[in-house]
Amino acid sequence: MEQKVLDIMERVAAAARSAGRNPDDVRLMFVTKNADAQTILKLAAIWSERGKGPLVTGEIDVRAAEEKFMYVGGVGMERHFIGRLTHGQTRDKRLMDLMVEVFDCVESVGSVHTAKAISNAVARVGETWSEKKIMPVYLQVNFSSEKSKGGVAPSEAEAAYVEISKLSGVKVVGIMTIAPHPTENGENKDEIKRCFTEAKRLSDKLGLKRTSMGMTYDFEVAIAQGSDEVRIGRAIFESEQIGEAPR
Repeated sequence: MEQKVLDIMERVAAAARSAGRNPDDVRLMFVTKNADAQTILKLAAIWSERGKGPLVTGEIDVRAAEEKFMYVGGVGMERHFIGRLTHGQTRDKRLMDLMVEVFDCVESVGSVHTAKAISNAVARVGETWSEKKIMPVYLQVNFSSEKSKGGVAPSEAEAAYVEISKLSGVKVVGIMTIAPHPTENGENKDEIKRCFTEAKRLSDKLGLKRTSMGMTYDFEVAIAQGSDEVRIGRAIFESEQIGEAPR
């Protein structure tokens, strides 16, 4: 795993330099949704020696993440939720409260409704905290033609940002988007580039500090278009032994 991490770090840095950017300005998130607790601990050990800043992880399942994090403990990790929340899940108060307790940031806020559910959860859970908590969130915008990607429509993004900004307990810190998967013949490369370009343009227009875009198969294109955070999973964990959290 260590060599895979180092290879990705170098590719990220090289992509940044090619775009005339400082490699330190591009943050690397490890999508650990398919990694067990032992694998995450191994990753944390590698990152503590080789990486800069906190280890940023991305998970898509609240309860599964909680179970893994129970075993991982405090390892200087910044935990991001990147999963798509259904309407039913946002109405599940226990689930939403748990998400607010487990994660440090939610990147997949694709509607005002979801943002309100997070705001309400922060208000409920915050009653037991000594300090007021603000949950950083990313507004997920779907710049692709694929509805399965999730996110608010580009035409509605600015209005959604305004409404979410009025809520207590949440703060929009960036834009997140998922581009179409590259075709084998590369015929949609212009479409992928367009998605990233528009996401960065929107982020800049709203004065946001971060743009989360780019995954294993397209992160170099995303960095060239201004991505501040790339989400890498398969390139690191695909051949790792995945299992249950240790008991």
